[in-house]
Amino acid sequence: MKEFSDSQNMMEAGAFSFNNELEEKIIPQEVTRIEDMAFEGCPKLSHAYLLPSMDHIGSNVFDRCGALKAIFVEQGEEEKIKRELSPGMQGKLMAV
Repeated sequence: MKEFSDSQNMMEAGAFSFNNELEEKIIPQEVTRIEDMAFEGCPKLSHAYLLPSMDHIGSNVFDRCGALKAIFVEQGEEEKIKRELSPGMQGKLMAV
């Protein structure tokens, strides 16, 4: 499965699902959409960095990521991103 669709500027559904090695991910600037379950079940994922270009975050994107400590966004983008995250992930949102 391809992780990034150039023509649609989106991260495919399940792009990194159940990746046991992934510890950190910076979403590329050109990605404006993260589809459902993109990072579901990544037990070592501790940090994700979302850039201001993000317009849509699908459902269950970070489900079952037990090590996830923080989802970093640029200051001023918190509310926009918070609306897109599931309630369980909203508390992990941090502005930098």
